[in-house]
Amino acid sequence: MPKLKVVLRGTYDFCFDLPKSEDSWIARAFARLESKAVRYLGDLHLLQDKYTPDFLYAQAVCVSKVDPDPDDSDFVFIPPDAARWVFCFPVIRRWRSGVYTPRTWVVPAYGDDIFYTFTSLASKTPIRAVWSVSDLELFEFLLPRQRQPDDKLVVIRAKSHYVNKRGYFDYIRSQDIIEQETISDSGMRIL
Repeated sequence: MPKLKVVLRGTYDFCFDLPKSEDSWIARAFARLESKAVRYLGDLHLLQDKYTPDFLYAQAVCVSKVDPDPDDSDFVFIPPDAARWVFCFPVIRRWRSGVYTPRTWVVPAYGDDIFYTFTSLASKTPIRAVWSVSDLELFEFLLPRQRQPDDKLVVIRAKSHYVNKRGYFDYIRSQDIIEQETISDSGMRIL
């Protein structure tokens, strides 16, 4: 089984659409430009120029392989047949740093005590989560073998946590949760 990776794209609306490969070389070239992605949510702004509006959503795309951009190491391309699932969630660009974070209303989206998980994992004890916005590319370590298409992103603020042996994700006990928020405008599509 190939090692899965998560890469990120920006969108202007909630969608699961990915570029399709077409027969003509023009369509393939356009699809390649449209399939440009970054490895970290903090780099999402690199997919924009100064004249385009801020992204309203991010797509975390789980892929079995990526094609590195030979001209720029910040970017990768998503081969259309390599995508396994797409997770879409709302984002906001922080005006001071210019970095995108998930859009939340109750729990702050970043900080030393902030973790991310899915609703299917938030009901279990202990909760399996990733720490910080920069770790969202570790989504593939959170998903259960039976992926849940109705999963939502959950932001948790916790006073304590412990790291799994490989360091890919954290465990949070229910008594250590200070507050949590389910981002209702998020969702997954299995491809």
